[in-house]
Amino acid sequence: MLPAQRITLIKDILLDKKSIDTSTLSNYLEVSEVTIRKYFDQLEKEGFLKKVHGGAVLNTDAPLPASISEDDSFSHNEVSIALAASDLIENGDSIFIGSGILCYALATHLHAKKDLSIVTTNINAIPHLQKFASNVYLLGGDVRSDSDGFLYSCGSNCLHQLSRIYVSKAFFSVDAIDIHAGITTNELFDIDLLKTISQITTQPVVLVSSSTFDKIALHRFGTLQSFDTYITDTQIPNKYKNHFYSNNIKLISAYNI
Repeated sequence: MLPAQRITLIKDILLDKKSIDTSTLSNYLEVSEVTIRKYFDQLEKEGFLKKVHGGAVLNTDAPLPASISEDDSFSHNEVSIALAASDLIENGDSIFIGSGILCYALATHLHAKKDLSIVTTNINAIPHLQKFASNVYLLGGDVRSDSDGFLYSCGSNCLHQLSRIYVSKAFFSVDAIDIHAGITTNELFDIDLLKTISQITTQPVVLVSSSTFDKIALHRFGTLQSFDTYITDTQIPNKYKNHFYSNNIKLISAYNI
């Protein structure tokens, strides 16, 4: 991870937790406490934080950047999953961002990335993505709203457009995960979407909260082995950790500090 990425992550953690101690952050970022204190010095000069004994606290008197000051609507787990996903994205990547709140959270945590080309069905994410991405493509088609009120594009036109591109990484969420039933969704369109995603990238990444596990939706896509990378929070049931490990599926657990 580059220094600029660490600084961005420190900002996001402080926005979420309001305070952090030096030793915990040192262990999490795998750098020395001296390095962490240098980051704190820089961020204190910027007015973002205030150093205290053994750590730092968010400077609540300073105005926050628009791209990251709107996170109050996200839970701790949603922010954590978004941060873990953003760590996989490199400057210059072309990426797909799907619909739903986890993908929306990811879209609001990419402000430090450079030269991104982003394809998305997530209509709510467009105002955030336009602030920093070099290119933003909203796939056209029918417009629907999910159970959380987030708007997304769908339908045959959407799939046709998506099938004609290629991205370096694709991030999306699913409705339900079960060891026996596998990946299931409530919308039939999502089955075709997941199939198309599998064809347009070699790095599909599933963003899923722990509340999604041990649930079964209406339409079955496939087994958990259909994708090789999942990002979730730390509350995932142990039986799924064991299942992923035994089947060589990469499981990325969001930060818990």
